[in-house]
Amino acid sequence: MKKYNKFFCLLMSFVLLFSLTCTVMAADSDSVNILFTHDFHSHMDQWTENGSVIGGAARLKTLIDKNTVGTTFLLDGGDFSMGTLYQAVFETQASELLMLGYLGFDATTIGNHEFDYRSEGFANMLNTAVEKAGEKEVDLPELLSANIDWDSSTDESSRILHEAYKNFGGKEYTIIERDGVKMGIFGIMGIDSQACAPLATVTFTDYVQAAKDTVAELQAENVDMIVCLSHSGTWDDPEKSEDEILAQAVPEIDVIISAHTHTRLDKPIVHGNTYIVSCGEYGKYLGQIVLEPDGDRWKMESYDLHATSSDVEQNNEIQSIVDAYKPFIAEDYLSLYGLTADQVLCTNNIDFASTQLPDSEAVNWGMGDLMADSIIHAVKEAEGENYEDIAMAIVPSGIVRGVLPIGDVTASDAFNILSLGIGEDGLTGYPLVSIYLTGAELISVAEVDASVSGLMGGTKLYVSGGGWSYNNSRLILNRATDVWTYGDDGSTEVIQKDKLYRVVADLYSSQMLGAVKSKSFGLLTLEPKDADGNPITDYAAHIIHDKNGNEVKQWVGFASFLQTFGGDDGTGAVDAKYEMPSSNIISSESRNPVELLRNPGKIFWLLCGVILLLLAIISAIVLTVRYIVKKKRKKI
Repeated sequence: MKKYNKFFCLLMSFVLLFSLTCTVMAADSDSVNILFTHDFHSHMDQWTENGSVIGGAARLKTLIDKNTVGTTFLLDGGDFSMGTLYQAVFETQASELLMLGYLGFDATTIGNHEFDYRSEGFANMLNTAVEKAGEKEVDLPELLSANIDWDSSTDESSRILHEAYKNFGGKEYTIIERDGVKMGIFGIMGIDSQACAPLATVTFTDYVQAAKDTVAELQAENVDMIVCLSHSGTWDDPEKSEDEILAQAVPEIDVIISAHTHTRLDKPIVHGNTYIVSCGEYGKYLGQIVLEPDGDRWKMESYDLHATSSDVEQNNEIQSIVDAYKPFIAEDYLSLYGLTADQVLCTNNIDFASTQLPDSEAVNWGMGDLMADSIIHAVKEAEGENYEDIAMAIVPSGIVRGVLPIGDVTASDAFNILSLGIGEDGLTGYPLVSIYLTGAELISVAEVDASVSGLMGGTKLYVSGGGWSYNNSRLILNRATDVWTYGDDGSTEVIQKDKLYRVVADLYSSQMLGAVKSKSFGLLTLEPKDADGNPITDYAAHIIHDKNGNEVKQWVGFASFLQTFGGDDGTGAVDAKYEMPSSNIISSESRNPVELLRNPGKIFWLLCGVILLLLAIISAIVLTVRYIVKKKRKKI
């Protein structure tokens, strides 16, 4: 009996010791480690930026492995596609989604650029990802979207996308339990993101209300932490900063991974108990936030942004997977244009990245002129002897994704700068579209650049074939003073308001020009037309084609123009004139009364009318009062 008691005491001692050990281990694993990315935009391979080789999925994998400690979740905020040549095989290879699987991501959400492939293309990507993942035994990330109203998205293309979404396993939210921690994760697209997805045929619900409803469901599931993959973004203006609005409206969210605006937050934005985190675009950084329990919520223990710089070793297995996609890109896409990815088009000695001007968003004036000039070159090359003069070629900053590197410029570089969109041919890259505008409407175009670009991102305009001047001291929407076109000899010709002028831009920008009138509540008159002056309803019908019937892609025209500098061997340099400030768009701050009143626009006359009306009302009131007073005096 005594032996039994001794054995029992010894056993209980081991149990107690084991319990204490487990308690310590549990305490050590109480912290949650979230690794995150967003706005990856197909940047699967490394690239050169400011003279250094950075980025790529292989470096990202090294950082993920290094920082996977304790209870780790790996999350992405959407826009994983559309940005480099790897997007060219989106339907047949689904390389970006597969790569998220190879890297070990738990979940991602839909960004506006996923819709650039149109619903059918996006659906094909999802179905291909499922098929390829099965073949290669890869676990795909969960695809989450809480504010798509599939029931109201009833057209055929939306139905096709919905079927593919379900086939992929897409849902509103997911719950992942790891090391005893239940994390509820959901995805949403914000207002600006929705506006940046004109090809999306699905219906979106209000992102804040969707978040509230989803959070309530997650709370009913007794999750320990709630994370929102928000493709909405943050802005300097708190009234427009959508993820800050979300954090304040739905305080139960613990972490918001904020995508869309390509913001890099060196420290989180904190509202109450909600942390908003962002790590910038293209996989330049891997974000990391570590949280520990704080009562019934969580508090930040640490926050880091790990750069995928050249000193980070590449993971060989991931790099081999990246390299395996290159033959598909070459055979299925680049061969159509007689190009190869590493083909040197020219050299560049201009440091476009460091010569930005204050009112430039994406590039400086010289880079803008270069791209606009390339449009006219591309159309001349495509139309040959049937070429019709282009009054203006227009490039908005919103479609520009970078600048030319110093040194050799390859076909990949040209593509990466103008990588967005898809044509009616189903091939990636926006095609060029020919439209006609009156001289009066060209003034509205100039007004978009002069007045709207400072208020709305992506609307800064670059132009070739003509130009305009504006005065920032004048009334908003009345700042454009002169608009002109250039003759073959370089002379300027002031536009005629009733004359039709040919304008060429990419498909997306042409459609956006058509929306200016409604967006400005009719204050700016702009309605793209055909050569006969009839309003355009189908922009696809006005895509420019070459002699073989192929769409003229903007990026291919840009690459072709760069080759004119490089010559047969690609050693020629970009013309030094592009280092100089543009003479196509001239701005001033003049307060000279003559300049303030010269060439007044509709807003000026509207304001004058309002002032005259107010004066008339005041005069009428004064006269009425005087009449009443005078009448009373007579009675006395």
